[in-house]
Amino acid sequence: MLKTALISDAEGIAGGALLEYFVHNTKKDEWARIVVTSSSTSHCRVHDDRIHFVDLDFSQRPGTLIEQMTRPFADVTHAFFCSYVYKQDFEELNKANVALFENFLLALTAIASGLENVTLLSSTKYYGSHISPVPTPCREDDPRRGDTADNFHHAQEDFVTTLQMNQDWSWNVIRPELIFGRALVSGRSNVALALAIYFLITREVIEEARMPTNERLWNGVAAVSDAGLLAEFTVWAATNADCANQAFNFSNGDHFVWRFAWPFLANHFQAYSTPDQRFHKPEPKSGILQQEFSLVEWTSDKKAIWDRICAESGVPESRASFERASWSELDEMFQRSWSTSLSVNKARRFGWNGFKDSLDCFVDEFKALRQAKLLP
Repeated sequence: MLKTALISDAEGIAGGALLEYFVHNTKKDEWARIVVTSSSTSHCRVHDDRIHFVDLDFSQRPGTLIEQMTRPFADVTHAFFCSYVYKQDFEELNKANVALFENFLLALTAIASGLENVTLLSSTKYYGSHISPVPTPCREDDPRRGDTADNFHHAQEDFVTTLQMNQDWSWNVIRPELIFGRALVSGRSNVALALAIYFLITREVIEEARMPTNERLWNGVAAVSDAGLLAEFTVWAATNADCANQAFNFSNGDHFVWRFAWPFLANHFQAYSTPDQRFHKPEPKSGILQQEFSLVEWTSDKKAIWDRICAESGVPESRASFERASWSELDEMFQRSWSTSLSVNKARRFGWNGFKDSLDCFVDEFKALRQAKLLP
């Protein structure tokens, strides 16, 4: 039976990487169509006559969505939900993202009679590690922490597992470490872009590229997810019968220590950094939020410098990257005084053997950003 993939939000990092994976690694005699929800086709980096773009707003009620989805989505066999809506108010953010997924899934299951699998791209925030220290490494069957009402990742998983009961289709939930890749539009997560711009500006002004964190996180372990490898794993799990109705952690398969990784990344841009970076603030206790300085504040007067770098390098179009960079997201990450890691042993037990050196992941993404002229 020919398969049809549905990817929600191909403008984000995870959805965009999935789209590229299907175009470059699948054939028409297996995956006949690739349906993509996107507000615009102008940012798409790949071309394939199997791709069908549909502009949909999943905040609408299921009945309205059914009317809009019936024709383009009727033959969907594998759905990959990557959508996310940001709200500054924490309570509104939770409610909005729960509704987004519930509306999507209720509409899809009403019209896709041949549905085989629904995969939810979740996050390490499922474990509450963004709020406070948690036992690490986090495992898929760890007890939930905190109030489920305050964590929409819990509610989304509960909804898909409950709705799937006694149905012919299966579900998967993927909980990746921080994803490194390119978002297609402004306003999306672009951590790699922010790091690169920071290093280039510090090199330009001959300033030490100090990591804006605290001494405890500086000496802690970290891990990331390569967007391309994540896409490969996601499709592997969704199409592997042994993986049906399972949640999986995901990372590149290795760990690094910021103290040694940060100077390596700075050196890639010929910026100065040392593993012996000195901290002006005392080492905080685990669980305390602390930063040597804020990148949001540091960048407040750096736009003119960035524009000059772009102009002098002959890549003036990269000036717009300054606004696309995720400065606040980096601040949120680096102010934590605790390290969290995920165990990926479950995925390995189920047969996954993919991996990527995380330092290579950083460098490859920096090179891709330059190739796309998002960096000078």
